[in-house]
Amino acid sequence: MTQPQPILIPHDSEKEEEKFSIQKLKEMKEQIEHMQNVHQIEILRILYNSENVTMNENKSGNFVNMSKIPTKTLESILHYIHYVKTQEKELNSFEVEKEKYKKIMEDSAIAKTKNKTPKSEKLTTTHTNKKSSK
Repeated sequence: MTQPQPILIPHDSEKEEEKFSIQKLKEMKEQIEHMQNVHQIEILRILYNSENVTMNENKSGNFVNMSKIPTKTLESILHYIHYVKTQEKELNSFEVEKEKYKKIMEDSAIAKTKNKTPKSEKLTTTHTNKKSSK
């Protein structure tokens, strides 16, 4: 009779490795590289404030071995990346709305000017009428 195979439950460290695979780290790296300088500096601040993170700096910039960054720090960086993307989407949405309202206001102003006679024409007409009535 064969004995049942034990069920293997992965340790937390194995789950963490799955969460931040090499592919995921590469994606994060690319996202960070395409961010504005202000956001890159904020990510450097996250790394600087983290324990056990070694950063190297030279003329070309700051370098970090992402595979050596603690999971908690990687999660903070991922959270910040998500925050920046969300803010950019909202700002873009507001800009689209703003342009839509701006266009409506401009169209409304154009329509009003087409329907009104300019004041200079009214004055001329009134002035002409006064002369003719005398």
